[in-house]
Amino acid sequence: MFGIVLWSDPKRQKAIVWCEDCAKLAYASASDIMIDDSETLSIGDLVQFTLVTFGDFRGCTNLTLLDSKIAPNISEHLLRAASNTQPNLRVVNG
Repeated sequence: MFGIVLWSDPKRQKAIVWCEDCAKLAYASASDIMIDDSETLSIGDLVQFTLVTFGDFRGCTNLTLLDSKIAPNISEHLLRAASNTQPNLRVVNG
């Protein structure tokens, strides 16, 4: 599966990935990230991985970096889009 890194912590070697299927986010930890020691994951990186699920948990294994920072502002854009979204609720008087 392909995805975009939405958050990463280089010191703890963890990342949260938005998956191409647009379902729940997936999580990656140090043992799952297969990149060189000289590289770190950053917001907006394009990655490829094997998706594993355990109940509601989605995780990444064999995560590799395909392209660096193709969407460096993705998190900001998603937050802005979410704040502009109006809920689909209406008041019903009975």
